[in-house]
Amino acid sequence: DLIRQGDVSASEVLEAAISRAEAVNPAINAVVLKHYDIARAALAQGKPSGLLGGVPMLLKDLGIDFKNTVTSNGSVFFRDAVADHDSVLVGRYRKAGLNIFGKTASPEFGQTGTTESRLWGNTRNPWSREHSAGGSSGGAAAAVAAGILPAAHASDGGGSIRIPASHCGLFGLKPSRGRIPFGPGKLEGWMGLSIQHVITRSVRDSAVLLDVSHGPEPGSRVLPPVGDVDYLAGHRRPPPKLRIALWDTHLFGLPVHADCREAVAKTARLCESLGHTIEPAAPKLPVQDMFGAMGVMTGTGTLVAFHDRAKQLGRDVTEADMEPINWRHYQE
Repeated sequence: DLIRQGDVSASEVLEAAISRAEAVNPAINAVVLKHYDIARAALAQGKPSGLLGGVPMLLKDLGIDFKNTVTSNGSVFFRDAVADHDSVLVGRYRKAGLNIFGKTASPEFGQTGTTESRLWGNTRNPWSREHSAGGSSGGAAAAVAAGILPAAHASDGGGSIRIPASHCGLFGLKPSRGRIPFGPGKLEGWMGLSIQHVITRSVRDSAVLLDVSHGPEPGSRVLPPVGDVDYLAGHRRPPPKLRIALWDTHLFGLPVHADCREAVAKTARLCESLGHTIEPAAPKLPVQDMFGAMGVMTGTGTLVAFHDRAKQLGRDVTEADMEPINWRHYQE
């Protein structure tokens, strides 16, 4: 709104984001690929248009293409993998006016709930540098929490938006399957388990970014309900009365910290005060089968990605090219 009204220029906003990144990044290691010149050149072409014209944006360095830039996927094997096209999601971001000025850290192929890699090192939590920012979108969360920008692109297969949002005191939503485009090179990640969206400081900003990015793409085999959806307007409307399951035990039967239990209980009390019904739940889940299947899905995704890259490089991938967890999945 400030850019649109002329109170500040898009260039001033970009330079503020870059200045903040340069000031805090040495301590937290959130931004690993800098595209400052690309962002400045985009503004030099004229006043940005679109709902979010001139708002700075960072992409997660995993599974998304930004033409003529590297997406390393947190892997030494992909450290110089340059994209020859934009992902559909990047195209929608740019149409909305977002100005991409870098990429944020991810562990190799998003396989861990912390953000550490041989290629980029450790990403630290801005609130406490001795602690992790979470993962796998830890770089995105650290960048937002540190005040570099208000929202950053992220992705989530098994918690990779929600975990770092929790670690860094932010808002993280994993949208439903098929809601956000994944193409054109491939139409889903981890057999549909991985979804792209953002990490933000507010529900409002997440809603706005969902408005500018959601919808089917050519070839999608999963099509969520379509129609006149306005997420920004929806977030202002009070929800209907909900029946909410309260699950405060650990999936694997491990102890839960008292602070975590109290946070869940506090949330339940808040929801009850808003008129919702809270019911305790303790579902019996086939945990081993679930996580065994998830290992097959993530391992298959890793296999395909590394085979494709090996063809591009004209050599086989070796154990030295991969993090131990991914090498194990690759062998399996």
